[in-house]
Amino acid sequence: MKTGDGEYKFAPEFPLPGLSLVAGKYVEKSISVDSVDYHVYFLKGHDYFAPYLSEIDDTLAALIRENKKDYEVDLDLPYLYPDLNLVETPIQLFSYKRFWTEAQETVQPEMVLLPELGILLSSGDFKQFLSWQERRQKRSNVVETPREIQSNMFQRFVRDTFLGGQGFNRFRGNVGLRTPVYYKIFPNYFTFVNYIDAPKWPIFNVAMESYLSSKVSVKRSMGFRFNEGLSSQEKTNIELSEKSLPELLADPDKKEVIPDIIKEKGAYLFTLLQSRLGEEKFPGFLSKILSENHFKSLNVDQIISTLKKEFNFNLTPYVENWYASKKLPGFLIGDIKANQVLDGERTRYQVRFKISNIESVAGLVEVSFRMGGRGRFGMGGSSDNEVKRIINMEGNQNKEIGIILDYQPRVMTVNTFISRNLPATMTKMFIDLKLAKNVKLFDGEKIVDSPVELQTPDEIIVDNEDPGFETFSTTSESFIKKLFKISNSKDNKKYIGLTFWRPPKQWRATIHANFYGRLVKSGYFIRSGDGSKKVAWNAKIPTSGYYDIYYYASKISMPWMRRGGDKKRRPESEQYHFKIYHDDGEDDTILNMGNAENDWVFLGSYYISAGDAKVELTNESKARIVYADAVKWVKRQ
Repeated sequence: MKTGDGEYKFAPEFPLPGLSLVAGKYVEKSISVDSVDYHVYFLKGHDYFAPYLSEIDDTLAALIRENKKDYEVDLDLPYLYPDLNLVETPIQLFSYKRFWTEAQETVQPEMVLLPELGILLSSGDFKQFLSWQERRQKRSNVVETPREIQSNMFQRFVRDTFLGGQGFNRFRGNVGLRTPVYYKIFPNYFTFVNYIDAPKWPIFNVAMESYLSSKVSVKRSMGFRFNEGLSSQEKTNIELSEKSLPELLADPDKKEVIPDIIKEKGAYLFTLLQSRLGEEKFPGFLSKILSENHFKSLNVDQIISTLKKEFNFNLTPYVENWYASKKLPGFLIGDIKANQVLDGERTRYQVRFKISNIESVAGLVEVSFRMGGRGRFGMGGSSDNEVKRIINMEGNQNKEIGIILDYQPRVMTVNTFISRNLPATMTKMFIDLKLAKNVKLFDGEKIVDSPVELQTPDEIIVDNEDPGFETFSTTSESFIKKLFKISNSKDNKKYIGLTFWRPPKQWRATIHANFYGRLVKSGYFIRSGDGSKKVAWNAKIPTSGYYDIYYYASKISMPWMRRGGDKKRRPESEQYHFKIYHDDGEDDTILNMGNAENDWVFLGSYYISAGDAKVELTNESKARIVYADAVKWVKRQ
């Protein structure tokens, strides 16, 4: 409001955590949709986006309404402000990343500060998007109208920029360059509207913020696994297995991993609450208590007392353990069976499996199923086509789980949250399920005495994580690196990314769900070569006799590879060269990996006396990469 010559008075309509002011010679464009006025402020001549949205002027309001509605349904929180302002700012505007909150400097109450000409926004490159669309139409022989293309372009921009998108990765060598996403409007739904005061657990509010934000964030694709090696969830698990949360918070060297740790801890705590209160009751409880405390501080004691009163649930011991404990559960999942079953005259689908928590502390497991459909890379299905179950596991507990589904599951995903499991999630594909007759239907959980068994008593298995595994390869360092004392941080990491395009010249460990392992499914990999670089599995044989020897063949392909393309890349010439030690000497054995699946592959049968046994594998192969995982000896009866 102007109060005099060159004098203005600003008075917020709502209580704000701060007042932000941007002044400049701006051109304004605005549109009103339902109860919110949307404004775009840009410098003269900087409306580069206008030609790319010219066909959707009359549908812009409907597109905004649809995206806002979908976002708020997922988040279960309303937008309370009357305006949302998108403001162009000079390209040199810089802000440091805030590690303790989702609210970055570029997002203020009712305002998002966007970079000049959208230069830092991958989603704002409309010219590039239009070029992609044109190439895609030519390849797929699908024709879209300019109106449809612009509609898709606008929705992509809104979702990826403001509603929780991840940006996109560009790769240079082994380095992934991700456009940072600092423009999410989520803080306008929670961070600027609610605050939970918890003096005993100072990150409770941040954990709540992180949990709510994760409900509307796009999950990262498998691609990170092949570039970074470990997900944020798995890095968190490793950190928490060594130090408690308060210890990590007090460690200045851990500040960069703290946001991921809080995110994963928050997801765990509120998923635990959801499992205790019920998946139907928890969202309503959370939405209600937050809506009753808009623009004021909410003491955590009020949440605790409300839970006791309405649900007879005492949150305190769970939060205290969540905050201070550094012991982690560890889960084994096995005996997975899936079939068609008859429920009266209906054909339904039953999935049964066992879970064992082999550690002394409790944990959570989330099991989800995607039904039918095909999405990108054939892994489709949407959230509407998904069934989830949360399973509480006490320490040293075994359970048999049965789940009845109305539609055939295509993908089963198991999330172990904060645990000793690496990877933290596993998936299993179901192709065509056969009808099992006379099968008793079971939907639920039951505690059982027998744990998940990954090997039988007559098997001796040496995994790459075991002491009996060793690598032999000489390390070399370039003259330039030696001269300037250049070090690569990846050299010090236990696990690195599974880089197909540039495999390492030395044996390095990596994580992948297709490797063998109990809690840690890992393997070693190396660029193929002349056979001078070796690994060895050393076992202690308890009794003399004939032993069948097997190698665990891990079939790993790039996630963007088309179906059937893997066979072309793994011809008959892809052979691994083993040396097997036995009583009669040594045998050189060649294993054809072109036909191998994820399973134990027979190498041969040999007489081995009690004592030491060994199998070696070299990097000699015509395959691009050689993998080293696990070997087992099975005594013949």
